[in-house]
Amino acid sequence: MHWLIIDTGRKQDYIFETNRLRHMIGASQLIHQVGRSWVDQAVDELTPTGTVEIVQKISGKALLLISDPDEGRRLIRSVTTRAVDEAGGLEVAGVTGPPFDPDREHVPDPANQRRAEPDFVSALEATYSLLDQRRRELPSVLQRDPVLPWHEQCRETGWPTARFELYGQDPRVVRDWHPAAHAVEQRTRHKAAGRARMAQAIGDPGNKIIPEEIDTITHDGWIALIHADGNNVGSIFLRFPELAAQASKQQRLSLAVWREYMENVSAELADATEAAIRDAIADVDPILQPLIAKAQARMPANDKRHAGPVMPIVIGGDDVTVVCHSDLAVPLTAAYLRRFEKQTAAKSSLSEVSKLCTGKPHLCAGAGIVYVKPHHPFYRAYAMTESLATETKRATKKYAPASSGFDIHFAFDATPDELDRERATARHDAGPDQAIRRHAGPYLVTTGDGAAQPGSWQSLHDVHHLNQLIEALRPEGWLSSSQAHFLREGIDLGAAIYRQRLLGTRAGVDASEADLLEPVADSPAHEDAPMVRLLDAMLLNGAGSGGAL
Repeated sequence: MHWLIIDTGRKQDYIFETNRLRHMIGASQLIHQVGRSWVDQAVDELTPTGTVEIVQKISGKALLLISDPDEGRRLIRSVTTRAVDEAGGLEVAGVTGPPFDPDREHVPDPANQRRAEPDFVSALEATYSLLDQRRRELPSVLQRDPVLPWHEQCRETGWPTARFELYGQDPRVVRDWHPAAHAVEQRTRHKAAGRARMAQAIGDPGNKIIPEEIDTITHDGWIALIHADGNNVGSIFLRFPELAAQASKQQRLSLAVWREYMENVSAELADATEAAIRDAIADVDPILQPLIAKAQARMPANDKRHAGPVMPIVIGGDDVTVVCHSDLAVPLTAAYLRRFEKQTAAKSSLSEVSKLCTGKPHLCAGAGIVYVKPHHPFYRAYAMTESLATETKRATKKYAPASSGFDIHFAFDATPDELDRERATARHDAGPDQAIRRHAGPYLVTTGDGAAQPGSWQSLHDVHHLNQLIEALRPEGWLSSSQAHFLREGIDLGAAIYRQRLLGTRAGVDASEADLLEPVADSPAHEDAPMVRLLDAMLLNGAGSGGAL
């Protein structure tokens, strides 16, 4: 037998190549179809004479077992040729691995991996290595359609134009037709299918939540891009043979048992992620409904487009990427992180391997939220959300292993630096004892088992403190706008000036409330530079944070 892998690459680059919502949804749908339907169809058309079994199929990826490598190569050719024809610009690669004996059991022992005859685990590892090599050898997708001097260029991508696309409501208006590349037009054709799939996933059969155009989300000045990613999921799949052997209580792991656990865990993870985002949207319904009504009221009477405030772009595996109204971003993210923990704990196989890997019967997650203006390049915003999620997961693994959290960033510049440079600008160094950090993330939505100890890293980064400050900045709150701006100016002058100004603010305010404004050292990290939560709260209050977190 041989392993066969078909996988997509550069997925986020492909999805966010343009700033058009129709193209993002269409690109996401095409990636979904590669693993979910194209491989099935290619197998049906192949009419194989040998064994062809699909072991795993997820969005953008499929893992199969085959007996004849020539049939495997024909299957890969069928899928990759279709990708060139129907999903221009998407990188799709496939390989067949070395032969192995399917009856040979795997022993989770390093010495076993060095034997001359591979078992199914070492053969799969070798197949992934071949896939990495194949990707390195592939020419860039940018070389497929070179732009020549006589080509008219696509408005969105700069690629050669294949046809014109309508960016308006009335096809009679000539100026609303713009040049579009073949790859761009293909994404538009898959928009409806992608939108219907996302509506089903989040429980929106009436299409009231999902907008048809991104402009309907952006009326209030800011929009938010959210990316959430599970913690320790990579470790689970890296150690999967060992964990499956422990879960099945077998010292020698058979291919059949490995397949059973792999199929169950993959399916349960996808189900948990989808259920978590669906439940989270239901949790924020009190914020959601006024936004829907507000958006619909702004639409012209003859405009029949849906103007919902939430558009999921990616829901697959343990990944979620959503574009939404700024009021929804933090409440929706917080609700999703809580629901993700609950949903993964409720899945039997997933919970079992999670406990073996992490010691906890559920998975945690990290998320990044970037607030941008309507025409900000989405591929840059996504890169920042990914960095924020990664840094959140790194911090929680180090200081709060059983916690889920998120971090935020406001993109005032259309060309943001790397995250570490952006964070460096959020630190004021004016000399000894003057250093102060303007940003207090990441913020923890869950704090593991029981309440965090006062003064601990978990306690200082609890999102509850941020929520209290946002409420204090509301018109009915105890911190006026003039006081907040007075304190903000003090931050720019150093820790000593800020503390001096804070003394005046404490007058007439409850001590526990005023303590929220104090610079705090989140020991053991950054002990020399205390952090303040005020600026994060002011930014969120200005961009919109629609309710309790």
